[in-house]
Amino acid sequence: MLEVRSVSKSFGGMLAVDGVSATVERGEILGLIGPNGAGKTTMFNLIAGSLKPSGGDIVLNGRTLRDVPPHARIRLGLGRTFQIPRPFGGMTVLENVLLAGQRQTGERILPNWFLPRRVAEEERRNGAKAIALLELVTLAKLAREPAKILSGGQRKLLELARILMADPEIILLDEPAAGVNPSLLEVIIDKIAEINRRGVTLLIIEHNMELVARLCRRRAGHGPGAHHVRGRAGGGQPRSARDRGVSRRGAGMTASPILAAEEIVAGYEPGVPIVRGVSIQAAPGEIVAILGPNGAGKSTLIKAIAGVVPKFSGRVTLEGADITHRKPHEMVRGGLAFVPQTENVFAAMSVAENLQIAAALLPKSERRARTDAVRAFFPDLDRQMQLRAGRLSGGQRQMLAVARALMVQPKVLMLDEPSAGLSPRLVEIVFAKVKEIARAGVTIVLVEQNARAALAISDRAYVLVDGRNGHEGRAEDLWNDASMARLYLGAAAHPPASEARP
Repeated sequence: MLEVRSVSKSFGGMLAVDGVSATVERGEILGLIGPNGAGKTTMFNLIAGSLKPSGGDIVLNGRTLRDVPPHARIRLGLGRTFQIPRPFGGMTVLENVLLAGQRQTGERILPNWFLPRRVAEEERRNGAKAIALLELVTLAKLAREPAKILSGGQRKLLELARILMADPEIILLDEPAAGVNPSLLEVIIDKIAEINRRGVTLLIIEHNMELVARLCRRRAGHGPGAHHVRGRAGGGQPRSARDRGVSRRGAGMTASPILAAEEIVAGYEPGVPIVRGVSIQAAPGEIVAILGPNGAGKSTLIKAIAGVVPKFSGRVTLEGADITHRKPHEMVRGGLAFVPQTENVFAAMSVAENLQIAAALLPKSERRARTDAVRAFFPDLDRQMQLRAGRLSGGQRQMLAVARALMVQPKVLMLDEPSAGLSPRLVEIVFAKVKEIARAGVTIVLVEQNARAALAISDRAYVLVDGRNGHEGRAEDLWNDASMARLYLGAAAHPPASEARP
């Protein structure tokens, strides 16, 4: 159905894709795996038409796509989703799905005047179809809500509904499991399987080998830009926390909190709270994890603390000082840094320029020494200083976002989903760096869907449920609480008995 024939792509002197060939058979689910920076998303961009190949050809149903623009490829039956969904936040969930309908009569002016009944009937059918798709992905109850209130996992489900509205024959799924908690992962796996049973072919980029093993009969592997292996997908045992060299640093909060959020009520729309009276605290030098199912309000909570999402009520203090109503840049100057999950670097600027922007907040006499210290802390970035940030791999980009936040010497660093979209090896590297930062005296507040990785490095954790405090306690206790893991983190989040947390 889809053929990739010796495709290559270079950016200046860098070869991102080198002679890749692959075939996707009609009706199958094929997994495309490989480390970050191997060229997987570049390959998707070439197939979807947002990039043009330097060499080779891409063929869909016997037709070359060489000169076919992206919008025309959709009409030929080729759809795609993105690792980081970007719905139209001001529109409702239903309107986002309706936008993807193809060849709608009412899109043109004259039919609205001369064929009003046809337009009205078509709109009725499209509305019914969109609602049915939202029911398929379990979002029908949110159809009239603005898309901006959706959690990261719910946005991925919306992406599925939206692309299905275009009636694709084949869908390119870019990391559907990234940033998704284990409970919602089960839903996404089931929905992908159901979509395939409806006759849709799927090509999936994914680091989550559980998803690949359960859905894909074949997998294609990529090294740096090159097609490597093809075979049957299979599962593997995760490494234990002890294998990763994790050490315990403290059993609980024994000092006065450096950061406290009390009874926070917050959301994106007035009268529509996502966070409903949540309270958390973090002591100096602690790593505190914020966990819970998608849609529980975790990211909204730390965005509200950081001042980038409106707080309707509640209080935030930093070292005892009330910072509830301070603006985000004032909080940064006061010692509270925030690294968002997405759009956390200036992609068009170099690594060095990204650091220079953060250094502008420091006195001139301190900028050079601080920059040198941060570069020494991130040796991999130090070797990439002149590279444009947009060309960094996912892990390198995440490291740059953290490095930029550290430029201002924060007292508290809040991280939103630092492992999202990263390979298991890079997750280990990122979390090891988080531990180093905490050992250097910076308090860490960490929102994370990878519950096992987060609990393995944390002192304490809070579990949010429906925008409220659900559970809280020492990370070790939550790690070993099977009922909590099953109810709020998904059964897969709880480790086997052989993986006892240190």
